[in-house]
Amino acid sequence: MFTRDFKKLFLVVISLMIVGSFCLVVYYGLSRVSSWAESTTGTFPYLTGEDSMRYLLPSLMKHPERDVILLAGSSSAGEGLLYEQFNSAFPAEYTYPGAVSTGTLDDILILLDYIEKVYGDIAMPKTLVLGISLRFIANYPRRFGPEKEVSPFSPVFNTIWKYSTYYVQSTPTRSKLKNKSWIDGITCKIKFLFRKQLPRYRAAVAAAIDTSLERFGWEKASIDELPGMENARNIFNKTDIPKWYSFSKKTGFVPLLRTWLSIYRSPYQTQYMEPVDSKRLSEELEKENHFWSKVYLWDPQKEEVMVRSQIADLLLLVKKHDIALYVINLPENIISRRLYRGDNYSNYLELVKNSLNGIPFLNLWEMLGDDEFFDEEHPTLTGARRVTGKVIDFIREQRKHGTKNM
Repeated sequence: MFTRDFKKLFLVVISLMIVGSFCLVVYYGLSRVSSWAESTTGTFPYLTGEDSMRYLLPSLMKHPERDVILLAGSSSAGEGLLYEQFNSAFPAEYTYPGAVSTGTLDDILILLDYIEKVYGDIAMPKTLVLGISLRFIANYPRRFGPEKEVSPFSPVFNTIWKYSTYYVQSTPTRSKLKNKSWIDGITCKIKFLFRKQLPRYRAAVAAAIDTSLERFGWEKASIDELPGMENARNIFNKTDIPKWYSFSKKTGFVPLLRTWLSIYRSPYQTQYMEPVDSKRLSEELEKENHFWSKVYLWDPQKEEVMVRSQIADLLLLVKKHDIALYVINLPENIISRRLYRGDNYSNYLELVKNSLNGIPFLNLWEMLGDDEFFDEEHPTLTGARRVTGKVIDFIREQRKHGTKNM
C-alpha cells in the first residue's frame, strides 16, 4: 500500500516538475524574444494608461552603445513627436518615445529620477526633448501638495506603487521617490513579472511576424492611405472591420497585415483614429464640469513658486548629467486656445521662459490648423510630421551654434 501511494506521489511530483520546467522554458523564451523586439525592432508594449510601464523594461531603457534622445511629456508629446523621424535625422543616437498618458512635469521628474536610481548614470539621456503645455506645467491632474485632487488618475503613480521597488511621497511643490521595504519591493517586482508580461509577449510575437514577412520581401501598405479607425489595434473591432476589408482590397492581405502589426506594437494611438467632430469637441470643452475647465482657469501667477521650483529641479538634473535640454511648447487646437481666461496663457509662457534661464525654447502653440488635430491637443499623423520636422530643425540649429544649458 505504502509503495503504491509513494509511486503515485512520485509520479505527481515528476509531472509537476516537468510542467514547471516547461513553463520556465516558455517564459524564458518569450522574455528573450520580448527583449529582442523591444531593443532592436521599435516595439513598445503597453497601451495608453499603462505606457509608463515601459520605464520598467531594461531592454527599452538601457542603450549604452549610443547616446539617448528622450522625447518626454504627456500624450500630446507622445503623439506629436515622432521617434522614427528623430532616428532618421540623428542616426548615431537612439531616440526613445518616453511620453506618458496624462503626464505632467511632476511625472517626468519622477521618471527621470527613476531612470537615475534604477539604471544608473549610463541610462540617462544625453538629449531631453520636453514637450510642454499649460496643463502639463500646471500639473493637472494634481497629485501632490495642498491642491492635490482626491482621486487623481496617474499611470506613473500606478506603475511606481504597484510594480517597482519605490513609492511616491508628496511634498508641497512636487512628488518624490522613496524606497519601499525590501519585502514590498520584491513582492511588487514579482507582481510585475506575473501580471504584466502578456502585453510584452503579444507585441514581441507581432514584431517577429512582421520582421519575418519583411525578410521574405513583403512591403507594408502605406499608413497614409489608412482610413480613420475607432480602434486600429483591434483588427476585429466591429466598427473597423468594413474599413479594414476595403483597405485590404486596395493593398492586398499581407501588406495590410504588416501595417496592422506595425500599428499594434507602435507607441501611438490617436494618429490612427477618426478625428473628433469639431462641434462635439467644442461643446465638451465648454462644459463647466469638464476636466479642461480647471486648466483654462489656472492662474500661473498664483502658483509661481511651484512652477519655478519644479523647473529649477529639472535644470539641476540636466546640469548634473550634462543633458542637452530643449523645451517645446506644443501645438493646441484653436477650439481649445480660445478658452483660456484673460492673460493666463501669456503669463504661463512668460513664467516658463523666465524660469528656464536661457534653455532653448520653441513655441509651436499656434502652428497647426484645426484640421491637423485629433482632438484639443493630439495632432494627426500629418500634423505630427510637421511638428517633428520643426523640432528637428530647431535642435539642429541649436547644436550648430553650440548652445549649452545654463
